[in-house]
Amino acid sequence: MRNGRRTVLAGLGLFLLGTLGLAAPPDPQRKGGGGPVRLTVEVTWTVAPALADGSALDLELTEGQVLEALTWPGGARVGQKCPDGDGWRLGVERMGRVRVRVEAPTDASLLFRSGDQVVRVPILAVLEGPQRTPTSSPLEIGVERLPWDALTVVLGSGDGMVAPGATVPVAIGFNILTPEPTRVDVRCMAELRPIRGGEPTWQHEQHEVVATDQPMPPARVWNVPAPTAEGMYLLEVRSSWEPIADSEGTRLGRWLRRRRSPTMATSSVRRLTLAVVGPNPVPVAGAARGGPAQDVEVLDLARLRGYRPTASGRAPLPAPGGDAWAVPEAALVEATRRDRLRGWITRAGSEAADLARADAAGLSWSAIGLKVPHPDRPHRLTVTVTGGHSAALGVALVNSPGGPAGRPRIVLDVCASGPPILQDGPPASFSWLVWPDAADPTLVLVNRDADATVQLGTVTLTELAEVPAPPAIVPPGPESARGLGLVLSGPNPLDRFGGGASDPADLLAASHNLVQYLASCGASVAVLPEGLSDRPRRRALDGQAGEDAIGPDRLELLLRILGHYGCAAWLELAFDGPLPGLPAPDSAEALARGLVRVDRRGLPDGPAYHPLHPEVREAMRRRVADAVASRKGLAGLLIRLGPRPTLLGSPDTGLDDETFARFVSETFGPGVAQNVPGLNPNDPNRFAARAQFLAGSGRMPWLTWRSRGIAALYAELGATARRAAPGVTLAVATPGLDAGPAGLEARRVDLAGLDPNHAWRAVGLDLETWPVGASAP
Repeated sequence: MRNGRRTVLAGLGLFLLGTLGLAAPPDPQRKGGGGPVRLTVEVTWTVAPALADGSALDLELTEGQVLEALTWPGGARVGQKCPDGDGWRLGVERMGRVRVRVEAPTDASLLFRSGDQVVRVPILAVLEGPQRTPTSSPLEIGVERLPWDALTVVLGSGDGMVAPGATVPVAIGFNILTPEPTRVDVRCMAELRPIRGGEPTWQHEQHEVVATDQPMPPARVWNVPAPTAEGMYLLEVRSSWEPIADSEGTRLGRWLRRRRSPTMATSSVRRLTLAVVGPNPVPVAGAARGGPAQDVEVLDLARLRGYRPTASGRAPLPAPGGDAWAVPEAALVEATRRDRLRGWITRAGSEAADLARADAAGLSWSAIGLKVPHPDRPHRLTVTVTGGHSAALGVALVNSPGGPAGRPRIVLDVCASGPPILQDGPPASFSWLVWPDAADPTLVLVNRDADATVQLGTVTLTELAEVPAPPAIVPPGPESARGLGLVLSGPNPLDRFGGGASDPADLLAASHNLVQYLASCGASVAVLPEGLSDRPRRRALDGQAGEDAIGPDRLELLLRILGHYGCAAWLELAFDGPLPGLPAPDSAEALARGLVRVDRRGLPDGPAYHPLHPEVREAMRRRVADAVASRKGLAGLLIRLGPRPTLLGSPDTGLDDETFARFVSETFGPGVAQNVPGLNPNDPNRFAARAQFLAGSGRMPWLTWRSRGIAALYAELGATARRAAPGVTLAVATPGLDAGPAGLEARRVDLAGLDPNHAWRAVGLDLETWPVGASAP
């Protein structure tokens, strides 16, 4: 009986297996839709200390290729391939973060190599969500697709600045990637609204069916009407999709495919900006508010209330030769977390009012939380010093990061001034104009003096109805007239002028606030760092590197607004990174071609080009011409002498074969030149022979020849700027006490009690040989 039942069950099982074999078609090999797709991923890595020495991180693909990679948030392109040519070198640092544009089938894998460690990350796994190796791994790798990568948004034309009421064509595409090619039903909605909040000025929604895994996803043009009111606007694009049920095959086969790839709704959001800018200046918002100034915070630091969040401690000492001090981390936490941190406790004493002198433990600081009802309006911060050295007081107003991914924003970073406060003498008050930009900023006070304490009195934050009028200035005669300018510097120079604590910020409001600040100071010139330009970085990687790929460039928007109000704009040009058409200064090719400075050992003197090399001079001229020709409204260029190839190194550098041969031929006659040592390019001891000659009888001719070459270089750069844009002036700033060769030479000469000109001459700057005349830099 049992044997018969087993026979029947076995026969039924074979029958069902045969039915399944006929009903379900064979599972083909997945090949990513038959071709490569494009996606943008962010890669973070941490290499264990045991592997960090000399080990680079390389990226390879089992199939496909890396199209482009750049560091983030810096935006420097990572263009160096591996020596064997099979991979892409992401970096040599122990920790890093890059964004990479990849073209590969969805069934390919990313291979990360560092030393003998290899990490394999399938692209299919990345499509499912962020991937990260365990924190205990010798090579920690994190890979995730950028959240907005499924949406492509391209501005039809223009630079992100549009006229009021104009029609703006915006192309929106869907780069939807799935494990198997299919079709999805996409619902997309877009709306345009003021960046600081408010009702949408335009909305649109549409449905369409889109094929997934397309190598070049098609896009549809949406015509967005620009508002008539000037301002910064946020364009938010939201999309969601779900696969369409496949009607091919039998019912049982479709059921099995759904089990292998379950159906689920997916979505993506992308936030972009548009600046509506008219052709003429508009009245600056704020003057119409009227009314008197109002004190919103008045604090006696010696008698703080118990509910007031405060903290104090020691901050790291500034670097030797520098004045910058690091804002303590305890002052940067989010307001919602302050009460949970041990450092933020209520203090009933006068610790916030007494700042001890600096010692080996660091700088003494105090932090106080403030409340601001209208953070977008201009305010005046007033601090009273009752004792100690006023000039030792540093003041900062800091906005805490708005979440784990946010960054602290320093909206004020200033120092007091003046002589010490005498015992029983009157206190001194100092005030600064500031846009708090947050409802709960943190005031940080620090004593930078190592000899005396600083006693503080009251702190007052006053909301202003409008920016104060400029001081009364009696203009001098035409022969001695000078203008007053404001130099913007630092990593985030626009934080000082508001624009909102959100990301993206209101760049147009920050530009208007800068104009008001210039007027309140009586200044008419703004010097803008070239690093403000951010649109090319956001538009890299096929427009997917940054979420806001269509928004205006910060530098271009500032130039336009400054021009509207009659303010002159200068551009501070930096020579960091590779020059146009040249290999990177730290590459072997640059050394072999003599493009970098060489020391007495024949080794590179840091990753810096040699400005006396003809190819480097030509590249610097192209750099100047491109900077001027690509930007309208510039009054001039500023170059700070000292960093990178702007000046030469110490006198015992620049000893490459070509430079030394030109020096000898241009300085000495034929009879003397043939006796100069170190001219044989095949002599292995030539660099030591050159250094010995230049330290003796050849030193003064060598210094003179170098300084004349530098003077001729900047005369050429000035002429190049005028040819590219008539009326543009080139200016240079003499070297400061930085960490480069110019700073080291300046310190050496200063300690010896010599004139500063001796230090500058050692690095190629001699004011006696500098060009003169109206066209000279």
